[in-house]
Amino acid sequence: MNNLCRKSFSLVANKGVSDHWKERVLPRYSLTLFKESSLLFVNLLVVFAPFLLVFILSKPLDLEIPAFLSSITGLAATTIIALIYGFARARYVKK
Repeated sequence: MNNLCRKSFSLVANKGVSDHWKERVLPRYSLTLFKESSLLFVNLLVVFAPFLLVFILSKPLDLEIPAFLSSITGLAATTIIALIYGFARARYVKK
């Protein structure tokens, strides 16, 4: 996305490129930028969906998950789980 933004700005600032060409290229750049932004939003939703689901389901079930996760014990537990996951992924998942 950064490269596309740089290309757009440099195209607009370039006096050697005709306005006709800019009118043809910039809509394509903007469509590509919109698609990439939408994909980024969808990826963020997928990443945060399990957390949101846990917090939403913890309310009616009267679970203290948010309080546990923000406690020292919860932070230590999530850190240990993340370390184990990172180690297992680095060791057993082939690229």
